[in-house]
Amino acid sequence: MSTSELTQIRPYSKFRVSDANGVSFRAMIEPDGRVFLFRPRSSRYGRRYSQDEFVALFTYVKGTSEAEQWQKNVRKVIQKLKRSGLMPWILEVFENLSTMSYEDFKGIKEAYNNRPYIKDAEERLANLKDVLAPYIAKYPFIFDKDINYDYLSGGIADAKLKSMYFGNFNKSDKAQIKDALANKTALTFNRRTSYDVTFSYDPSMNKAFYSEEFKNCGNGHYYLVLDENTALFCESD
Repeated sequence: MSTSELTQIRPYSKFRVSDANGVSFRAMIEPDGRVFLFRPRSSRYGRRYSQDEFVALFTYVKGTSEAEQWQKNVRKVIQKLKRSGLMPWILEVFENLSTMSYEDFKGIKEAYNNRPYIKDAEERLANLKDVLAPYIAKYPFIFDKDINYDYLSGGIADAKLKSMYFGNFNKSDKAQIKDALANKTALTFNRRTSYDVTFSYDPSMNKAFYSEEFKNCGNGHYYLVLDENTALFCESD
């Protein structure tokens, strides 16, 4: 494995490597460039390496491409929402995304991120419509009176999935969530893991939320819940 291969992997994206004995491990690039190697059968514990240390010890195992992973996750969101019955409006977004190629999804992201800054709101919208015109013609669901930001990269359309984690209560809490979703019973609770974790389900909205906030801080990572196990990334602050 080379450092150039590492630089092509996005922060927080997991990948597989093998050591000199052929033993396989999961690894992840951290925002500061270091590499975190997960302990076998652990989703939280492991060891950090500098890139130079890492490439000397491990070999990259080619796996699912970024495009294949995105398409796989889009299908997974559809399957889970159909099973849980949560948020049919989000299901519609992902059914539309399933008709989009990953190349077009990345093209939309690049067109959106590279557009010029325009202060006036009406001019900004007109410019955005112009920039995205080839994609709107192909995927008209992107635009309905205004740009539908659910289809743009940076939020739910990235299809980043996470297994919810509630620490020592993980198994019982997930069983409790499953029961609440099945019986449409409101449920809210907090847990403390390496984060301050919150789960909330409101059957009147047919929506559930999961968040991981930094301890004693109002900032963190926020998700929509797909079922008793899995959450869909929305935003970080």
